[in-house]
Amino acid sequence: MFMMLWTIEREARHELEAKALAVQSTLQLQLVRIENGFDKRSHFPDWELVDDVASEPGLCIHYLSTSRSVLSTNCKGTVSAAVSPPWWFKRLYMRIFASESSVEAKLTNKDGPAGLVTLTSAPATVAMRGWRAMVDIMWWSVIPVLLLCGLVYLVIDHAFRPTATILSGLDRLATGDFSHRLPEFALIELQHIGEHINRMAAELERSASERTILARQLIVAQEDERRYLARELHDELGQRLAALNAVAASIEVTAERTCPTLLGEAQSLSTIASELMTDLRGALARLRPTIIKEVGLISSLESLVASWNVRLAGRTRLRLESDGNFTQLSEAVAANLYRIAQEGLTNAAKHADAQTVVVKLQRSAQNNANEGNGVSLTIADDGRGCEPKKSMITGSGLLGIRERVTLLGGSFELQSRVLKGTRLSVSVPELLTQGSQCPAK
Repeated sequence: MFMMLWTIEREARHELEAKALAVQSTLQLQLVRIENGFDKRSHFPDWELVDDVASEPGLCIHYLSTSRSVLSTNCKGTVSAAVSPPWWFKRLYMRIFASESSVEAKLTNKDGPAGLVTLTSAPATVAMRGWRAMVDIMWWSVIPVLLLCGLVYLVIDHAFRPTATILSGLDRLATGDFSHRLPEFALIELQHIGEHINRMAAELERSASERTILARQLIVAQEDERRYLARELHDELGQRLAALNAVAASIEVTAERTCPTLLGEAQSLSTIASELMTDLRGALARLRPTIIKEVGLISSLESLVASWNVRLAGRTRLRLESDGNFTQLSEAVAANLYRIAQEGLTNAAKHADAQTVVVKLQRSAQNNANEGNGVSLTIADDGRGCEPKKSMITGSGLLGIRERVTLLGGSFELQSRVLKGTRLSVSVPELLTQGSQCPAK
C-alpha cells in the first residue's frame, strides 16, 4: 500500500513538472507575441491560455518578478468536500509525504529574464488521488476476497462434514454401543481419526465382553456358593436345630412331671430353638428362593415384601404393585429379577430411612424387536435419598444389580435426590438373547 502511494506521489510530481513546462511554453509564446506587437503587455500573463493545461482543482499558478515578488496568481479552488479523502488519511498522507508540491520555471525575453512562473499543488489534491486509488483497489480486492472466503468455506464445510458422523459415533460409544463402527472417510486426516476410534471401539467391545464373561462367572459362583451354604445349613444346622427343638420339648415335658422349677428354663430353651429354626428358614429362603419355580415371580415377590414388612415392624411400609401376566417369563429372568428386588429392598430397608417403599413390576416395550416384550421392575422410596454417582461407586449391592441387568441385556437407571427419595428402575427383555444368558439360580 505504501509503494502504491509513493508511486502516485511520484506521478503527481512528474505531472506537475510537465504542466509547469507547458505553462512556461505558453507564457513564453505570449511574450514573443507581445514583443512582435501581436499582444498587449497589460494582458500578460493571460491565464485563459493555460486553462486547458492547468485546470485541476487545488492547483495554483504564480507569476513572480525577477525579485520573486508575486505579480499575478491563478488558483483553481480546492478539492470538494464530497470527493475529499477522510481527514485521517489526509493527515497520514501529509505526515509521510511533503506538505505541498511546487515547481518553478523561468521566463525570458529579448532583454533577458522576464520573471518566474511557479505551479503549486495542494496536498489534498494528491491525497485525493491516493484515496481514490486505494478505494478502487479495495473494491476490486473485496470481491475476490469474498469469493475466496466463500470457496474456502465450502471446501472446509465439505471436508469436515463427516465430523458429524464421528460425533454421532462417539455418542453411541458413550452410551455403551461398542459394536458401532465408523465408515471410511475421503479426507485422510479424518480417516486416521476414524481408524483410531474403531480400534478403540473394538478394544472396548472386547473388554466389555470379557467383563461380561467374568461377571457371569462371578454370579454363577455366587449362586453356587449360596446353594452350597443353603444345603449345608439345611442338612447340618437344620437337622441339629430340629434335634435341639425335640430335646427341648422332651425336657419341657419331663420338667413338668418331675421338676416344675425347671419348667421355665425348659420353655425358654424350646422358644430359642423355635426362633432359631424360624431364622434359619428365612435365611434359606434368601439364599435359595426355590419358590419362584413353584409359585411364580409375583407370589415370590409378595412373600419377599411380606417378610420385610414383618421384619421392619411398621417402621417402613412396603407394598407390591404389578401390571401384566408374568407366568411366561423364563426362569433365568424371573430368578434374576427376584435377586434384584431382594437387593433393592435390602438397600432401601438399611439406608433409605423411608416411610413407604413401592415395588412395581410391569410390562415394557423393548427397542429390539427380536427381544419381544420387556419387563420393568421399579423400587421407589420416599426416604432421605443420596447422590446417585456416589451410590454407584460405593454400593456393592447396586453394582451387583447393574451387573445382573447387563447380563440380562437390559437397562439400569438410578434416580436419587437428597431428602427426595430414591428410584431404582430396571428394564430387561422377556426372553434372553444369545449374548446375554446368565444363570437362573
